[in-house]
Amino acid sequence: MTSETPGPKRTDGWVYVLSNPAWPGYVKVGSSLDARDRLRSYQTSSPFRDYTLECLVQVPDRRGFERSLHTALEGHRVGHTEWFRVHPQDVRNILNDMNKELP
Repeated sequence: MTSETPGPKRTDGWVYVLSNPAWPGYVKVGSSLDARDRLRSYQTSSPFRDYTLECLVQVPDRRGFERSLHTALEGHRVGHTEWFRVHPQDVRNILNDMNKELP
């Protein structure tokens, strides 16, 4: 039996915004190493497979970038979740502005 030493954890990845027509005006902001795989996992919770990937951006620190986006949207947060009551285009605009500031 061999023991493998785990490598460094990856910090890069994707920050994404999802919507679902069942909840108009709400978006889910999250992060993942593989955003399209994450979308597929959400589709399994919907009998209509109707989640839409509104936008995504590849970043060097997915969790830090996601936190920053959550902070920018704080006034729109639904409880203590990753859901926000905000139009997808507004989130796209904020996400694009934040992405321009990356090195």
